Amino acid sequence: RDGEGRDGGTALRDGWALEMADAVRDNDLAVYEKVTDANGPAMTWGMHAVGHLEGGDVAKAASLFNRSFANVKPPFAVWTETPTGGATNFLTGAGGFLQAALAGYVGLRLHDDHIRLRPQLIEGATAIAARGLRYRGLGFDVRFDAAQMTVTLADVSGGSVLVVAPKGGAPQRLAKAGEAANFALGAAPVEFAVSVEGKS
Repeated sequence: RDGEGRDGGTALRDGWALEMADAVRDNDLAVYEKVTDANGPAMTWGMHAVGHLEGGDVAKAASLFNRSFANVKPPFAVWTETPTGGATNFLTGAGGFLQAALAGYVGLRLHDDHIRLRPQLIEGATAIAARGLRYRGLGFDVRFDAAQMTVTLADVSGGSVLVVAPKGGAPQRLAKAGEAANFALGAAPVEFAVSVEGKS
């Protein structure tokens, strides 16, 4: 089966979802990029993009993320399985695109005791907003541009506090709906841990 086109999307998704070692992720990307069918399912390119964002290759990630758009067909922006057709209203492809946006560019990862955020802008975008995120009974919104990330507490659950902590920095606590915490961003991605204190 050498040289046969494959869809490496699932294997690559598992790499970031399971937070495999950098060397394993990079090896998986190198192997699957050589054998992935150029006309493969829509989910594929988003999963490649997430892997490259994790590895710090923003340009490669952008190129692969942009390939996803070939599977969106007018007039209703319906996703197809492949750029040339296949299954229509291909929800797996649309889901892969959303995973690339949330897991890739917002950097969202769910852990037992926190959510990790690692915001990076999509090529050509000036800002990204992820609204309606929920964690342990609290709802919050995230918005970021090249210079700043803002986390706003949208709704509160009896006595709980949302804690947002930049890696190596001081945490900020949000207890009332509408409260916001602002964090400076720079050229290199910054990781944040979002957790809940109190009842949840």
